[in-house]
Amino acid sequence: MLIEHPIQVRILAEDVRPWRKGFKGTVALALTALSPEENLAFQTRLNRLFGACGCRTGAVGSLAALALVVIGAVSGSDLGTAATVGMGSVAFLAGGALGKGVGLVHAHLQLRRTLAELYGRVTPRRPGRESRMPLVLVPE
Repeated sequence: MLIEHPIQVRILAEDVRPWRKGFKGTVALALTALSPEENLAFQTRLNRLFGACGCRTGAVGSLAALALVVIGAVSGSDLGTAATVGMGSVAFLAGGALGKGVGLVHAHLQLRRTLAELYGRVTPRRPGRESRMPLVLVPE
């Protein structure tokens, strides 16, 4: 998708919703208000965020949950082997799902923040007027 005008940034930002299968592909920026280096930097950030899947945080969540189960089993738990394996499996899957969800939400918030920043950079400001772009920004 080639973005050449600020209104295209606004439309893209308004269409970004969590948990929705949306844009697939790559974003190419050719905004005249930005230098070629700034276009490339924003383009790289947007493509990384649009492609985020939460896999890394899902893997971390799975391994952290599994580590807690192993620590619990080694520390003298009197559960049987089957119960420990079952609990470990459930913890592994739940940790992965939770981690993936956290990763997706984090990527979505970063995407909205990046689009708001980009829109602010390419939209001319009139004195005393705020941007009318309806984005919710999360404080850093």
